[in-house]
Amino acid sequence: MELKEVNLSEGYYVMDPDKAAEMVDENTICVAAILGSTLNGEFEDVKRLNDLLVKKNEETGWNTPIHVDAASGGFIAPFIYPELEWDFRLPLVKSINVSGHKYGLVYAGIGWVVWRAAEDLPEELIFHINYLGADQPTFTLNFSKGMFITFIFYLGQVIMMLFYVALVMNVFGCCRIEPNYCSILPAHSSWIRGESI
Repeated sequence: MELKEVNLSEGYYVMDPDKAAEMVDENTICVAAILGSTLNGEFEDVKRLNDLLVKKNEETGWNTPIHVDAASGGFIAPFIYPELEWDFRLPLVKSINVSGHKYGLVYAGIGWVVWRAAEDLPEELIFHINYLGADQPTFTLNFSKGMFITFIFYLGQVIMMLFYVALVMNVFGCCRIEPNYCSILPAHSSWIRGESI
């Protein structure tokens, strides 16, 4: 398998659909377009790419599809730019992925990929497992680094710190209200009682 990349040019920092279509040959599996570049957030012109590939497919008899990597733009474009055609409204778009973890309220690394139709997902990529006596087809991809454990550790540290701060503030607050509570604190804690050091 050979990866072909469209080089960026000065002032145009996304894939040029014209150059991408020129690079397509009879061995091309698909062309991937990005909806929300990691570099600058720009959307690539999926509609133009689709139109160019429709024409090329008609001329050559090929069937080159499009995958849209909408990791950053998939949850933005439908709401801010509803008229923008980048999704299954275009006939050659066969699959789209989005990254839920880039928008929050989900654990780190979660994302989804959807296909236009079941036949667009090759059977060879589906694993069948026996779960509680029944066939359970599953398909899993991992695009982002697995940061779930790191996230949980960090969250635990933040919660512990907040708990500790609340505990300390409670003790200090009690000392200001009732100075006798401060007798259990070390001698160098006179600033807690409001005294000068």
